[in-house]
Amino acid sequence: MDRFGIRRVIAYSAIVFGLATSAMALQDGSMLAWVGLSVVVGVSGAATSVLGYLAVLPQWFDRRLGLALGLAMCGLGAGTVILPMTAQYLVTTFGWRMAYVVLGAGSVALSLVACGLLRERFAAGNRAARVAVSAPAGVPLSTALRSYRLWAIWLVFVLSSAATLSLGPHLPSLAAIELAQQALGIPVTSTAVCTARQMLRRLCLCATAPGAGAYPGSQAGLR
Repeated sequence: MDRFGIRRVIAYSAIVFGLATSAMALQDGSMLAWVGLSVVVGVSGAATSVLGYLAVLPQWFDRRLGLALGLAMCGLGAGTVILPMTAQYLVTTFGWRMAYVVLGAGSVALSLVACGLLRERFAAGNRAARVAVSAPAGVPLSTALRSYRLWAIWLVFVLSSAATLSLGPHLPSLAAIELAQQALGIPVTSTAVCTARQMLRRLCLCATAPGAGAYPGSQAGLR
C-alpha cells in the first residue's frame, strides 16, 4: 500500500476477492479447488479488510485517531451480524451456488464504492519515501524466511484469526438460541457459556457414533 497506493491495492484486491467468491459456485467436490479458492479469498480479502482504512486513517487523524478507528470498526461489527442472515436468505431462496455469485458481486460493488470514497493525503511515492526514511533497516527476505521468529509470528496470527473470525458468523445463531431459551422459560446463559456448550456438543458428536444424532436436543447432557 505504501508503494502502489491504498486505493489501487483495495480496488484490485476487491475484484480478485469477488471473483474468487463467485467462483466458489463452480465447485464440484474437488478438495484442491476448494483449498485454492479459499487461499485466494483469504489473501485478497486481507487487503479489503481493516488494513485499508487502518492505513489511511492515520494520514488524517492524530489526536482523535482512536475515535476514528473505533467508528471505522463499527462496519465490521454490523457486517458480522447482517451478512450471515443475508447469506442464509440467499441460500434458502436461490441455492448455495447463486448465493456465492450474489455475495461475490455484492462485495465487489460495495468495496469499489468504499474505495471511491477513500481520500489519501499523501501520494504513494511520497509515502513510500517517508516510510523508507523513518523505518529501521530490515533483513533480506531470504534471511527472514529461514528465521523461526517469522514463522512463529505467522502461526500466532493464523491461530488467532481462526479462533476469532470463525466465531463471528455464528454469533447471530447463538443469540437466537438464547432468545429461544428465554421464550421457553429456560434460564438464559451468557454468550460465552452458550458458545462453550456448542463447541463441546460438536466435539461430542464427532467423537460418538452416527447414531448419536439425537444428542443436540438433549438438555441433560449440557447441564
